[in-house]
Amino acid sequence: MPVSELDEPDALRRGLDALCRKLDGSAAAAKTAKRKKAAINEVFGVAVERGYFVQNPLAGLRWTAPEVADEVDPDCVPNSLQLARLLEAVKALPGRGPHLYAFFGCMYYAAMRPAEVIMTWRRAGQSIQVLFRYYAEFLAEARHHANRLIEDSMQRWDEREGPWRAC
Repeated sequence: MPVSELDEPDALRRGLDALCRKLDGSAAAAKTAKRKKAAINEVFGVAVERGYFVQNPLAGLRWTAPEVADEVDPDCVPNSLQLARLLEAVKALPGRGPHLYAFFGCMYYAAMRPAEVIMTWRRAGQSIQVLFRYYAEFLAEARHHANRLIEDSMQRWDEREGPWRAC
């Protein structure tokens, strides 16, 4: 495609629409399309600096990238019973089983990201017993905090009922 055609909005839209597809023709992830559009925008910025364009052709173009799906599909997430069985199976693996049990347990029950689990593990000196202790302390503190929130909420509820409420 000649560079002169890149001034035409239809050619730009076709190009941006192509960013939303993989090489096999299937839809690309929405974040991928946004990342590629940002790269193309940067290329056009350099082309403007070098005098190929007077202004960035994407600047006035009306085009929206596909929506990003931030929602997790519930069918892909195990329920608590399934997870308990999965963790027990991992724990029974020879060798690294107990380590993986702690790793995935922290990810699920403490809602930690893999990097957070690894950093906690490193701080614990990579000792599985110390990691379990950190994990147990976290759960105890979380349970204490949750109980305190529930008690405060119940106390506020009791205070709202007061003498003005009919028995």
